[in-house]
Amino acid sequence: MGGTPPTAEILPETGTGPLDGMVFTGRTGPTGQPRDVVDTFVFKDGTFVSRECEARCDDPATGKGRRLIVAAQPQRGPRRAAALISLARDLGLARTARLLARFDAVPGEARLAFLLSAAPNRLAERLLTHRHIALGLAINSPGNFLVGGGGGIAMMAGMSRLFSLPAVVVTVASAVAPVPVVVLLLGPAVMGK
Repeated sequence: MGGTPPTAEILPETGTGPLDGMVFTGRTGPTGQPRDVVDTFVFKDGTFVSRECEARCDDPATGKGRRLIVAAQPQRGPRRAAALISLARDLGLARTARLLARFDAVPGEARLAFLLSAAPNRLAERLLTHRHIALGLAINSPGNFLVGGGGGIAMMAGMSRLFSLPAVVVTVASAVAPVPVVVLLLGPAVMGK
């Protein structure tokens, strides 16, 4: 499938967690072997416990399975990233595929720095630094349908996780505002009818 496997981060116990009250059942097994063990995973009081581990593991402190305190974070969409990487490879864009694979492994807060370090020239650096202006220009560019139109451009911008929603709303509103403002000020006759 691609992507990196989810990880659990050990944290101090808080007593509450975003997944509290959820119970998941699934099949597990050692890597490379059949997943033939049915397990139930319980989130409660900011902790996570595997019922299978409670039955089999021996925690000397409690005599029961060890509870892990985890921070639940949404995955960054490994399927989407894998699809883009695969598409780039299919199109013969090996360097792009490698860059996308490296980019997917970078945490959200470090993505801009990563792209700036990989920028091939000063123009690319300036476009990244002023990415909201570049987004507005791309949405208004004639022929942008070749890269998916305004919706496709906005989708790719969102998948990059370099834009916040409020900033994108302001950017798109500013990018599309000139035509309605001209029609409002000069009337519908300006449209040629």
